[in-house]
Amino acid sequence: MSRPDRAGGGYEPLCICVYPLTWIDRWVYVSVVLNGRNGKIFGKKGKLSECYNMHIVKQGEFGDISMKQYHQQMEGFLLELSPDFKQAQIGNQVIKFDPGYNRVLVGYAKDREILSFYKLQPDLVKDSPFTDTINEALRKTGLSQSDVTYK
Repeated sequence: MSRPDRAGGGYEPLCICVYPLTWIDRWVYVSVVLNGRNGKIFGKKGKLSECYNMHIVKQGEFGDISMKQYHQQMEGFLLELSPDFKQAQIGNQVIKFDPGYNRVLVGYAKDREILSFYKLQPDLVKDSPFTDTINEALRKTGLSQSDVTYK
């Protein structure tokens, strides 16, 4: 499988915190986990606290946890692999979804930047959690369903 950082192949990849997972698994570990500890996971300063305030403080999606614990859960999910996980790529955005816990990670593959990490609230789901996340990404990017690549 091609890596997105190599010429001649790869993928170009929503909420504010995802990372391409299976597509660049160990490569992501180096670029996200190591660079992420220096603030590289989020492209703009303050994005982690913005996501934390939205998904933990306001919505309580992961329970009563600290920002550090939220960040650790995000890194953990980024590295987790499971045949049950669903993944899609829409342009430069990559979506990873865990149907067991409704966790979603969205990010930019090219920039290796996490846009969002959250748990879908069941009462807010219209079609299915994964489909709703893809539809939101399509809305934000202006792309169509034919531009979605499923993994």
